[in-house]
Amino acid sequence: VAEDDMLITISSLSELLDPKTNKLLVADRTCYYLRLAGGLSEADANILEGVLEVGSVIIMAGTPEAVEANLQLSAFRRRQPDLLVLPTLNHSDVARLIAMGVEKRGYHGVGEGDVGTPQLVTVLEHIVRQRFDDKLIREKN
Repeated sequence: VAEDDMLITISSLSELLDPKTNKLLVADRTCYYLRLAGGLSEADANILEGVLEVGSVIIMAGTPEAVEANLQLSAFRRRQPDLLVLPTLNHSDVARLIAMGVEKRGYHGVGEGDVGTPQLVTVLEHIVRQRFDDKLIREKN
């Protein structure tokens, strides 16, 4: 999840254009986050070029298929993007991350076990499995 004070979340690159003038509305050293739903267009590639020219960046995340499709854009062929492939988290991974977050916030004795113990992770894993099925876990990764 993107932090509000660090990343500006956008749902499409066209959000970075003024709707009236169609000019780029990006300040220097701004960082944006875009979750890729599919392929970008060459018009999007032009927006990407403009963002890079003013010294800003866009962090894009998506399925391996969406990322691979977008690597064919002219903007990506001219300027090779940094690509970071992360493993898909499973229910146990999510439960362990939650347990670490709980401990970091100073909570103790949460659930049926102490923070960081296997009992707490087991309880949290059960909660994660109830709230998120396998398909949703894959989508949100």
